[in-house]
This record gives sequence, structure tokens and C-alpha cells, in this order.
Amino acid sequence: MVRIAPVNLTYNPKTLWFDAQDHELEPGQPVVVSTARGTEFGRLDAAVFEATDEQMKSLKSPLKPVLRAATEEDEAQAARMIELSQEAMPVFREM
Repeated sequence: MVRIAPVNLTYNPKTLWFDAQDHELEPGQPVVVSTARGTEFGRLDAAVFEATDEQMKSLKSPLKPVLRAATEEDEAQAARMIELSQEAMPVFREM
């Protein structure tokens, strides 16, 4: 069975499933995941669980992996990116 990590990404209101692989993760823990958009920062929304065969068959696409538990550097970079996006928003509104 596959271990599922339900993750909330910064700019996505939905909880997405990722392959937890062998990572030991706790709810609320920051993680770095691989997505179609690249590498992204998120937080574990709930406890890791094992998916049933039926759940795996119902997926629209293969699961992307959790790359690692986020480090302090990852968290600092994510916070900096949020700051930069807030600074850029007024400029975009003027355009």
C-alpha cells in the first residue's frame, strides 16, 4: 500500500495527496513536495495514512512525492517569497 501525505500548499485552497514514501511526518509539519509546477512548500494537513486499492484507482494522475521535511532555510525562503509577492501586488494592480 502507498502511504499518503495530505498537504496544503501555500497558494492552493485544496488539500492535495502526495506519496509520503519513507518520510516520518506529523500533522502541521512543513514539507517540500514535487508538483507539476515544480518544487513547492506546504504543510501536512492530517496524519499520513495508507491508501486502499480503490482510492489509488480513483486518482486522476499518479502521486507526486514528498521530497523532504522542510528545513528552517525552506521555511525562511517560503516566508520571503510571500513578502515579495505582497510587494509586487500593487505594481500588478497599476498595470
